[in-house]
Amino acid sequence: MTHYLKIVSVIAIFFCLSNTAFSQGNTCADAIPISALPYDDSGSICGTGNDYSVDEGANPSACSGQNAYLGGGEDMVFALTAPYNGCLTVDLDDADDAGLHIFAGCPDDPTTANCLGFDVTSSTAFGGVVNAIVNFQVNQGDTYYIVISTDNGCVNGFSLNMDGVESTLLNDYCENAIPLTGSGTNYGATNCGEPDSFTPDANGQSCIWQLNSWLTNENGVWYTFTVDGSTPQPITLEIENVVCDDTGGSLMQMGIWSDNGECTLGSDNFINCDIGITTVGIPNMTLPLGDYYVFVDGSAGANCEWEFVSEEIVNPEPDCTGPAGFIGN
Repeated sequence: MTHYLKIVSVIAIFFCLSNTAFSQGNTCADAIPISALPYDDSGSICGTGNDYSVDEGANPSACSGQNAYLGGGEDMVFALTAPYNGCLTVDLDDADDAGLHIFAGCPDDPTTANCLGFDVTSSTAFGGVVNAIVNFQVNQGDTYYIVISTDNGCVNGFSLNMDGVESTLLNDYCENAIPLTGSGTNYGATNCGEPDSFTPDANGQSCIWQLNSWLTNENGVWYTFTVDGSTPQPITLEIENVVCDDTGGSLMQMGIWSDNGECTLGSDNFINCDIGITTVGIPNMTLPLGDYYVFVDGSAGANCEWEFVSEEIVNPEPDCTGPAGFIGN
């Protein structure tokens, strides 16, 4: 009888420990909280259950595709409330046949969830390492769900790593683009929402100065202008008086794209671009009526200040002073 009780006790303890190990992370409701960045965690998702699939959420196509690994297998959920506006990078190491998925909003609610992207790996093709989801944009106070999953069965082990970079410029994001005025800077900018697929070279376009290619975006900023019936044409836009720090040199990249309403830069809305050191300019543009993006990036991460010059489209900065000693109304 004594041995029987010991065996029952051991089984009961094992059962309790097994269930305690997964008291968090089964669903969004009990997601494992990410309280601070950088964040590192490791473990297993065997025993967490299969709660989410790729066809859930408001934007399922962003988390679908071949071998998305969000379907019949078990999954574990982490939650981050963004501490700032900026970019996050997440990677999943030491995981075989696993998928990493990022959602804005819980994937069980199609009215609020939005799949921001995913990455997957097989057990042998990539050595059990999931390529990182790099520089996805987050907004301070919004909650994001990170789901680790597999297509069948469970994942015996993983290492999750997350870190971020805070954005300190309003027009670091396309949706916060500001009208062209006299001065500009990209100090404090990130490459949030500016993938290298936006670059002219990635879309088969060449800039005016072809000695250097525009292959990457590091710290771009966004501006807007409008061409209407009163706008003089042709239009010339220049960047002058460029002053940069020692980060990445002093090479500037400037391009103009038509505003497609989607905050994307591609061959379908490309106008022209230029690359230069002290002066960057795009001359003699005859543009259809409409709205346009101006995107300025520091090549190799250059941090710079400059002056926009254009008689046709640059809004003069307000002059709040009158004659010496007088503050105007």
